[in-house]
Amino acid sequence: MLKAHILITNNETTIAKAIESLLPLECEIIVGDMASSDRTPQICSEYGIKVVQTGKREISEIRNSLLGKEWNFYIHPWEVLATGHDEIKAIDTKKAYNIQIYKKSIISYEIRLWRGAIFKNPIYETIKCNSNDVLSKSIIHAKLSTYYFEDVLSKIREWDDETMSLEASYYKAFALLEKRKFQEFMVIAEHYLALDSQSLSAIMMRYYLAQVQIQIYGNASKSVRNTLICIATKPLMAEFWCLLGDIYYKQKIYKKARSFYETAITLGQQRLKLDLWPVEIVKYEKYPSQMIANIDQILTESKLFELSS
Repeated sequence: MLKAHILITNNETTIAKAIESLLPLECEIIVGDMASSDRTPQICSEYGIKVVQTGKREISEIRNSLLGKEWNFYIHPWEVLATGHDEIKAIDTKKAYNIQIYKKSIISYEIRLWRGAIFKNPIYETIKCNSNDVLSKSIIHAKLSTYYFEDVLSKIREWDDETMSLEASYYKAFALLEKRKFQEFMVIAEHYLALDSQSLSAIMMRYYLAQVQIQIYGNASKSVRNTLICIATKPLMAEFWCLLGDIYYKQKIYKKARSFYETAITLGQQRLKLDLWPVEIVKYEKYPSQMIANIDQILTESKLFELSS
């Protein structure tokens, strides 16, 4: 038996579409209300859905209190299950499945369908199980990029102060990056990488650190070093090759930059398959193609200038 659940906090503009996208699953739907002050709970009740007042607790604790005994599925109130309903209803004996998540120009795979596992982390809650099984026809579209807390950074700091968790440091770094606090981000990122240099999370931390180093501070040598470490670990990541192209482009080493963008296009064409990493779709072809066009124009104009001199 399948149980689907949603956590809500003032989502009256999106909750109806989220609920309606779940109705074809013909499953039990339960909603946890985290102190909404708008009509979101009433809208849920109009669909005949049970609404539970969760109180102010850790997100993982709330989600765990809503779990069913067999199969569980969840979406956020700003998301819709666009396709794959029949595939989800036909689940077999596996323990967990990844679902394709589209957030504007970014695609990732997240465990959203599982059994026999619980959530961890007070915020940015994750499920305690690993899976490479992907429901290929099941896709969730995120209509709005948001989260449950207005000040996510303060919640992460509370988490970090209480547990000194390396995972808390990971999210703190990216919350700082989102707020454009670049110097603080670099301090946390470098501290994180001193403790964890091998995991998949560490690779992405290094990737964004390299971006800040070149785009914000213009430090090409450090940025190249971190990008090359990323490529050595995951050589098929088109984004890493794009970043290498960006570094050389900013240094006006155009021919080398062009070769890296070409590599990114070649690799990006393979990335829409079963890659579980978040992917910026525009970097498959559109972005590197535009950068190659820019380089060709610069080189052409430079050659014309030389001929006319």
